[in-house]
Amino acid sequence: MVSHTIKPTEKLYIKKDMLITQANLFSKKSYGIHQLTKLSIFTSDQGPFLDDVAMVMFFEGDIIVLPSEHKCYKMIYDELSKVVSFDYEAVIKAMSSTENAEFILWRK
Repeated sequence: MVSHTIKPTEKLYIKKDMLITQANLFSKKSYGIHQLTKLSIFTSDQGPFLDDVAMVMFFEGDIIVLPSEHKCYKMIYDELSKVVSFDYEAVIKAMSSTENAEFILWRK
């Protein structure tokens, strides 16, 4: 599996049924939402000095990590919550966690 953390300068957006990462004008990669196999929130014990929450999207073969501090985090969270049935109890637990942990929001 290939893991990619979305950098502050990169774009991540949803267009129709595709999640698209864009590092620059010439570098785009698309993932079908139907290829999503798991959606989690990972927390760490590194806050508040480092970003300590990330949404992690598992696709067939690739993993996309979206730090909560990224400008598109809320938009991606909102859009994905319309497409898959989130476990909102896991979201609540993740937001109150100060440990290294994974909270599974949805699994295929």
